[in-house]
Amino acid sequence: MVNIKNKFFISQSPRMLGLRDKRANVWINLLVLLVVITCLAALLSFVASSGKIESEVSNSVVLEQVNLKENLVDFYAKEMVEEALVKTYKEFVEEEEYVGEPVIYDGTGNVEFVVLRADLKERFKNKFDENFKSEFSKYEFEEEYYQTLKNSVINGNFESSLDGNRLNLNIKNLEIKDSFVKVSVDYVFDSAIELDFKKIGLHSFEDVYGFKECVKKREVCSLDNFDMQIFEKNGEKLVALKSKRSFLIDGEFKKIEFKFVVK
Repeated sequence: MVNIKNKFFISQSPRMLGLRDKRANVWINLLVLLVVITCLAALLSFVASSGKIESEVSNSVVLEQVNLKENLVDFYAKEMVEEALVKTYKEFVEEEEYVGEPVIYDGTGNVEFVVLRADLKERFKNKFDENFKSEFSKYEFEEEYYQTLKNSVINGNFESSLDGNRLNLNIKNLEIKDSFVKVSVDYVFDSAIELDFKKIGLHSFEDVYGFKECVKKREVCSLDNFDMQIFEKNGEKLVALKSKRSFLIDGEFKKIEFKFVVK
């Protein structure tokens, strides 16, 4: 019985082995195909994620560059606003344009300060606008965003206004262009600037008038940003004011000084 089974087994084994080989080959092929598909999927995922990361990095770099340039434009514009404001203030003091009609002088040529000029805000604004344009016209810029700022100011694309001790200014439609790798940006914005007379070392002419009225009433008076001297003679008071801070005006550091008579 044992020998018969062995002969049967031996005679049948080649066919069975061939069948098993075919099945093994199928499974091997399927396994190889699965490995290939997995590798391709991983490669495609990597390429897609790499492109996304590159895009995110590019966007981030461009936005940082644009924000930096916007901050530089705002900073430079504010510096120029202050220069134009101080220059305008000094001219009003020297030309006594803050004094209202009638303008009266004493025997030594000092103006009598009775009232503020009725159109003071309008005249100051107009003079400031002229000086603001003039300050920018002095400079040449290599950077495109600074040149855009200059052109906007010279062409009058800004609005200014006076509100007590504050000067407000808005420069319109400033443009910044930038790019990195495949990302480009064309960014348009407005630059809004608020400058406080007191914070830069001055006082509005309304404050100066209030100080004058205080002196007239013989009360204790002061202006924080000015040193003062009061000389009295024949019932009149000569008030001399000098700014504590020195300002850069036409390339030189100068204090702002003015005198007026109080009766």
